[in-house]
Amino acid sequence: MDVLDLFHLDQMPAKRRRWLHHYRELIKRQLLLNGGDRVHLSKNPVMSGWVGSLIEYFPDARIVVMLRDPAECVPSLLKLVEISWKSKGWGKEDYARSLDLLLETSFESFHNPARQLAAHPDTPRAVVDYRELTAHPRETVHAAYRALGMTVNPEFDAFLQANAEREKSHHSKFEYSLGDYALSRELLEERLADFYARYAWPTSTQESVSTPS
Repeated sequence: MDVLDLFHLDQMPAKRRRWLHHYRELIKRQLLLNGGDRVHLSKNPVMSGWVGSLIEYFPDARIVVMLRDPAECVPSLLKLVEISWKSKGWGKEDYARSLDLLLETSFESFHNPARQLAAHPDTPRAVVDYRELTAHPRETVHAAYRALGMTVNPEFDAFLQANAEREKSHHSKFEYSLGDYALSRELLEERLADFYARYAWPTSTQESVSTPS
C-alpha cells in the first residue's frame, strides 16, 4: 500500500479519468454479457474512496453506505489483511508501513463517503446501520430499497423471509482485538467523533463505568 494507492481515487484527478474510463468499459461488458436490463452491483470496500468519482462517471449511480462500530470493523480489517500478507511469507517489517496506511484508510472509509454524498445531495443513497441489518435484516433491506427508489420483488422477499432468523443468529468465528494493534477506543472516538455521536456506538467511557454490587 505504500507503493500503490488504490483507495484515494477521489483525490487523484489524472488517475481518476484513466481508471474510471477503464472501469466503465468493464461494466459495459458485464451488462452486455448478463443482460442490459440488469443493475450492476459493486460491493467493494475500496470504493469508499471512489464515491465522488463513481457519481461523476455514473450519474445514475445509487450508493449504499454500510456503517459498523469501528471498534469491531477496523481491527477486523487489519487482522484480515495482515493474515493475507503473512500467508505470502512476509514478516512484520515488510508490511508495517502498509498496515499504518491501512489504518488511515479505515478512517477515510467513514469520512469520504459522507463528504462526497454531502456534495451530491441528489444522488440516491441508503445509509445502513449494521446493527439494524443483523437485528432486522428483511426490514432493513426493504428500507434500503425504498431509499434508492427500488422495489423488492416477490422472489427476493421470500428469500429474505426464509433467511431472516438464520442471519440474526449468525456470529463470525473470526477473532480479533484492538489490543492486537496500536489502536485504542480513545483513538477511534477522537478520529470518528461525529460518527460516534450520530450512531451512539459504545465508548471507552461507557465501558469503564461499573455497577456497584
